[in-house]
Amino acid sequence: MLRLKEERKLPSNGVIVKSFVSTGLVRSIADSYGVEVVDVPVGFKYIGEKIAGYEKDRSKQFLFGFEESCGYLRGTHARDKDAVVASMLFAEMVCYYNYRNVSVINRLNSIYEKYGYAQERTVSIKYEGVNAMQDMNAVVDSLKGEFIPKIDIYNVKAVRDYSTATAITADGDTVEIESARTNAVYYELENGIFICVRPSGTEPKLKIYYFIRANDRQTSEHAVEKLMEAFAKILEEKN
Repeated sequence: MLRLKEERKLPSNGVIVKSFVSTGLVRSIADSYGVEVVDVPVGFKYIGEKIAGYEKDRSKQFLFGFEESCGYLRGTHARDKDAVVASMLFAEMVCYYNYRNVSVINRLNSIYEKYGYAQERTVSIKYEGVNAMQDMNAVVDSLKGEFIPKIDIYNVKAVRDYSTATAITADGDTVEIESARTNAVYYELENGIFICVRPSGTEPKLKIYYFIRANDRQTSEHAVEKLMEAFAKILEEKN
């Protein structure tokens, strides 16, 4: 976005599409450039569907797509992750900052200093036995339709049930969310923090995604550990 803005090529209707379990840091960065961020379920096919829709109705101009499991796409030449173009973009970034006598890690730290030090964790809980898939999905189902007002020290703003494309808000309202349906429960906490629980689609593993940020690295590292501990206790009650 920085280079597009410098070259006056950043469109007014630009959009970034990411899976909803991917970093929340991008939203703050994109907001500072006037770029919209759209969340989709896990799976690059959903990003591809958004690209096709934007090309059809011309409502938005796709800039970048990515998912938590290291898949990236710049441009609309493909409907899937493209490691070749991603590698080229990284090489271009290195050249650009070398020219400005800035290292990539220093640039990353400057982003953290401006937008907050982000911490992300992914936990996989393996289920075994003939009923492993059933038991795993039962845990996810037990979280649906229940509003938890606070996790650790953070107020919960909404609990999204992506299987019904609805969310329960802190006010007790049930609202629709614009998303393809998938089996996942997403806790939207204050300050952009989130926790998402979803069963793996290929193996009996329950996947839990955490995102948090704070003003400094040490605080963020401590905070994410406390958040994980607090949510683990909630899950223990469901097992």
